[in-house]
Parts: sequence; C-alpha cells; structure tokens
Amino acid sequence: MTRHLRAPRARRPGLHALAAAALLAACSPDSILDVTDPDIINPEDISSLAGAEALRIGALRQFNEATSGDESMFLYGGLLADEWRSGDTFNQRDETDKRSVQRSNANIDDAWRDIHHARVASQLAIRGYERFAPPQTYKIGEMYMLQAYTEILLAEHFCSGVPLSTIQDGDVVFAPGSPTQGVFGRA
Repeated sequence: MTRHLRAPRARRPGLHALAAAALLAACSPDSILDVTDPDIINPEDISSLAGAEALRIGALRQFNEATSGDESMFLYGGLLADEWRSGDTFNQRDETDKRSVQRSNANIDDAWRDIHHARVASQLAIRGYERFAPPQTYKIGEMYMLQAYTEILLAEHFCSGVPLSTIQDGDVVFAPGSPTQGVFGRA
C-alpha cells in the first residue's frame, strides 16, 4: 500500500489580507448599522381606525395581564384582604399576606405598572376612536369603562396619593398624587 503525501501549501498572507479588504469594502458601515426596529410603533402607524382598534385590543390585553395570571392586582388584593393565603416561599407574596409590604417588593411594582399600562392604553384607544370612528361607537364606552375600572382598582389597592399621569402628543404628562376619594371620583 502506497501512501502519497502532499507537500505543505505555501502560506499566502497577502491573499488573506486582500480577501479581508474586499469584504470590508463590500460592506458599508452606514447601511449595516441602519436597522429598522420592528417592535416600535410610530404615531403614523396608529393614525387610522385600524390603529384605534389595535390600541383597544392592546388595552384589553394589558388589562388582562394586570388582573389575571401570576402577579396580578386580584392576587395581591386577595392576599391583603385574606381571600387568599400565601403558603409559598416567595417573600413578596408573604409580605402582602402579612400586611408588611416593603418598598423593595418588585412584585407589587409589576402589578402597579401593569394596571397603569392598561389605564393609559385605554386613554390612547379613546383618542383614536374619537378621531377616526363615529362618536356613537360602543368601543369608546368600553374603553371609558376600562379606564374607570383600572382607576377603581388603583383606589382600592393602594394608599392615598395615586398619580394619574397621562400621555399627550407622545409625552408623559405627570400628575401629582390624588387622594383616594379623588381617584374614585375620577373613575
């Protein structure tokens, strides 16, 4: 059995450098860094009746997330009112059940943020329908109901001083904290 051995190839460092330079020349740094982010919704994307409908469905989804599932307003309200008993190992739920919630309780922060997302999303949907739909549409009423219900939940679940900030022309308009009766009155 004869074995043929190949002679080692001569290294061509100039060829590798030329190939790398050709690749860099074919690629424009301006175009490769210009990426469209597909998860950002621009104002012109929702400036239609279809956009108002998408905002409404998004508000309902936000409300569903805020009131059902793991860390929801209904879970924490039930723990606080002894409708539920915490028997797990998560301190955040035990704190609520014992009525000794710490400021660092991230689960309460999530519930707080989710209910505000639903409230503001309903406001945006109302504006969309008022602009692009006939005024008698029931969907505007549905969004007013959703907004009011989120505000009632905020008044029932949190102490006095709930801020009811809004969004105007894409900018957050911060509101001072409202007393509990003021939140109920607004709802």
